[in-house]
Amino acid sequence: MSKAKILIVEDEVIVSKDLERRLLKMGFRVVGQEISGAAAIQKIYKTRPDLVLMDIKLSGEMDGIDVAEAINEKMDIPIVYLTAYSDEATLKRARISEPFGYILKPYQDREVKANIEMALYKHRIEKELKRYRLDLEILVLERTAKLLSTNEKLERALRVKTTFMQHMSHELRTPLNAILGFSDMLEFQSDDPLSDKQLNYIQNIQTGGKRLLRLVNNVLKLTEIEAGGVTPSPQQILIEDLFANIIQTVKSQVEEKDIQFHQNIPDQMLKISADPTHLCSVLLILLENAVKYTGNGGEIKLVALQSEDAKVNIRVIDSGIGFKPENISKLFAPFEQVEEDFLTGSDEGAGLSLALAKALVELNQGRIWAESEGEGKGSDFVIEFNSDVTENLFK
Repeated sequence: MSKAKILIVEDEVIVSKDLERRLLKMGFRVVGQEISGAAAIQKIYKTRPDLVLMDIKLSGEMDGIDVAEAINEKMDIPIVYLTAYSDEATLKRARISEPFGYILKPYQDREVKANIEMALYKHRIEKELKRYRLDLEILVLERTAKLLSTNEKLERALRVKTTFMQHMSHELRTPLNAILGFSDMLEFQSDDPLSDKQLNYIQNIQTGGKRLLRLVNNVLKLTEIEAGGVTPSPQQILIEDLFANIIQTVKSQVEEKDIQFHQNIPDQMLKISADPTHLCSVLLILLENAVKYTGNGGEIKLVALQSEDAKVNIRVIDSGIGFKPENISKLFAPFEQVEEDFLTGSDEGAGLSLALAKALVELNQGRIWAESEGEGKGSDFVIEFNSDVTENLFK
């Protein structure tokens, strides 16, 4: 390991010589001794020492603090002040120049060596930290540039996908509507009645067509939401009226499977602020799923409660097939299917209905999640809104 190079700046020659003798004895290398500030600056530029021992009191126009400040502006060299005693104003100036230490006169070898070694160590660590910070800044800039480039590519891909999905949805809906319309005409035409077998074929066409049309509509709606093309129009909704409309929509499905249906709204005046069309769509998805996955003679509950922390929860609880806890994360993901192909929506496993429900709830600043104790133990789907926020959210 090479010896550290030290420059002594001290205007008392005898003191400077004594200090040089001590430093050489300690194993350091002295590159020079200067008595004035101007000469010291020139010597520092020439020799580039590892450390400068700087007397605060120097003869001439520049004192040691002036020299230190001039050095700090141009070079990164640690400075340790040599001082006997200075007034408070001078010491304050010295602190501002950020020295690496102070050595008090008269000198003690142990103190001199400890201060120098500590200053050299501190300076080396600071240089390493600066280098690490610079490397980190460069890395952050590189990663940021890469992320920006990736984001631009993703945005372009999203725009292409959105355009494609909108175009395809339109192209699919037009012939689907024609198919459904002609199948209705065939089913009810009276000039030449169809046989039972033919009617069955027509009904299969209608069922498949409606399912495909629902899938296309859900894809289009999800695409519009992702692209930011759907804006909620919130209104104050009376929960009791909301439930009445929804229950009427699924009433025939419930009766067909002889399902016991219950609703519970302890506070008949409970309201929530959301887009009524969006909220109706969400509840319809959840109720249709509940009916679909609840066996004949099962039970479905529709509940609305306001909790003590000012949140409104709407729950759709059924006694149906339930699901494994590890499959919860897949329920609301588009085009995801749980292992059992449960609860992915009414799109024959496409997994879009619940994904659309989640998107609509979040669009209205709400939260949705599902709970189940396991297979065969029913499901509990929960929509939550913060009631003290929703009333002012869109004002």
